[in-house]
Amino acid sequence: HFNDADAAVLANSLSSNTNLTTLRVDRNNFTEEGRLAFLRAIFDISSLASCAASNHNCQVFGLEKDISDLNCFDEEYPNKWE
Repeated sequence: HFNDADAAVLANSLSSNTNLTTLRVDRNNFTEEGRLAFLRAIFDISSLASCAASNHNCQVFGLEKDISDLNCFDEEYPNKWE
């Protein structure tokens, strides 16, 4: 089992990953901090460049909670495509 520090190290390594396609992280001892580290590694919405640089090759399972807490906007914006 790994903790938040371990999760951060592993998540950071995902940014340069080109081979790993699936990772299961459930049943570990990390908190919201560790979970967010993984989410930011696979889908960083802090900027368009960060999103493009995010790892889109690896699926991380075991991060069940909704990812909307990564969004820094307080209000919802309508989808212009709907």
